[in-house]
Amino acid sequence: MAKKVIGIELGICNTKILVGQNHKDGFKILDYSIIKNTEATYNYNGELNLLEIEPVLSQYIKDHKLKNRECYITVSSTKAIVRNRSFPKVKLKDLKEMVKFEAEQFLPYESSAFYIDFRVLGETVNGNEELLNVMVVAVPKVVIDEFVELVSNLKLNLKKVDIAVNSLYDFYLQYISNGEKDVLIADIGSKYLKMMAFKGPEYFANTISENGIETVVSYYFENFGIVKEEMRGYLFSGGKLNLGKFKQIEKDPIFKDFGTLSFSSDGNLMGSISGGNSEEDYSVIKSEMRNSIIKEVLKMKVLFKRRGNQEINKLILYGGSVD
Repeated sequence: MAKKVIGIELGICNTKILVGQNHKDGFKILDYSIIKNTEATYNYNGELNLLEIEPVLSQYIKDHKLKNRECYITVSSTKAIVRNRSFPKVKLKDLKEMVKFEAEQFLPYESSAFYIDFRVLGETVNGNEELLNVMVVAVPKVVIDEFVELVSNLKLNLKKVDIAVNSLYDFYLQYISNGEKDVLIADIGSKYLKMMAFKGPEYFANTISENGIETVVSYYFENFGIVKEEMRGYLFSGGKLNLGKFKQIEKDPIFKDFGTLSFSSDGNLMGSISGGNSEEDYSVIKSEMRNSIIKEVLKMKVLFKRRGNQEINKLILYGGSVD
């Protein structure tokens, strides 16, 4: 019987765990879980708090009998730096030296503080010169070392540490690239909007911006006094309150000068902001909130056209906040 393996992705807001088995006819998923991170999962400087996350994962491993199993880690840290570069077609040893030198040109501080790696994406010809299209990746050692220590403490057998961009590229090649070209994939998360573009079958560029749903919701909480639970209920339900999930919320007197949203018994959104009192008022806010994400997508679209000389042919949305 095939042995179980475990994959872990530690995101900013959630930790994703996948358990499965390799079979001759493919990979079989046995369990997929999403664990909500606490505010203490990461320290103020963004470093992983092992004392917070380790007990949670340890319990999961115990419950699913995964001790000493092979483990694959995906790092989705915003501190990872990814660049697409062209190099002459040379031997592997020489290419490694070129990649290291190139990385030193764009890293914010000493290269010795980073793990630097690369992936050859394809080959092109410029005149008489053969070139390699290469994805160059640099991740602070402290980020990777945290995950390695975590896996060791969990008594798992670490087989591979990957970054989210490369994992998504593998997914694209296996499930999307056949018959598709010039694709933009956008991961709409709680805190960040991460985008990755492909020109034909090859990786083109990726961007990260602080335009996740929680970031946008916080803006309206700070500027209009709209509590997060209310706005989330409106955003994620397409304008109608899901009464089974969001209970009626009374106005908070702390924000009486601003006005907060309230819900009637039939689930319609009511309330007032700056004297307004209509559903249209909130439709405008909802539109503005979504526009901040749309603007980032359009920026990538413009970048693709300017640098790639082509239009985005297909947009794929995913992530916890894609609804």
